[in-house]
Amino acid sequence: MQEIIFHLIIIFWDYATPQKPVPKRDQLQSVIDHICQNIMMEVDLDNNGLITRNEFDNFGDYVSQQWDACVQKVRRKNKGKSASYSAGGGSFNLGLNMPGIRRKD
Repeated sequence: MQEIIFHLIIIFWDYATPQKPVPKRDQLQSVIDHICQNIMMEVDLDNNGLITRNEFDNFGDYVSQQWDACVQKVRRKNKGKSASYSAGGGSFNLGLNMPGIRRKD
């Protein structure tokens, strides 16, 4: 899960602050650990330390909620300016097809 969270942080960071370089993984490790703990508390309903297929749906919902919050924050910050994001960059391609996000080529 830590690898997924690291790549999600990169995606969120690039979207929210494209002018700033993404910190290195070792600089983000405590944040990654904290996010993983929060996710497990929220989605690991049977508290077995694993995310089952059904619980994975909850993980997807959690990520979607966080993405929506990020988009809203950026929109408020930019007061309606159109934001662009490259979904194909890096090693993690979500294939994003969301309003307000266009792919850089």
